[in-house]
Amino acid sequence: MFATILGPLVDRVKVLLAARAVQELEADFLAGAAGRAGGLDKLAAAWQADGLDGAAAEVQRRSRGLKATGDGPGGLAPPPPPALPAPGRKPRPR
Repeated sequence: MFATILGPLVDRVKVLLAARAVQELEADFLAGAAGRAGGLDKLAAAWQADGLDGAAAEVQRRSRGLKATGDGPGGLAPPPPPALPAPGRKPRPR
């Protein structure tokens, strides 16, 4: 009796924990990308001041690429994890 109740409950908790772990990993990745983009901007400014315009332009292009991945304030938030089906119901096919 308890197995029929606890089994699906344990499965739901596992899915919720896994979804939370993925969200934390994604947040860490995006924070690291923001730091890399800022570092590249500083490097490009230093190189441009030294007269290395071609290299500075390439570094700025890479920095813009990192910023375009959605790590800044204008970036998109990741979608929430999908809802779990109610007990005894099968998920709808996509």
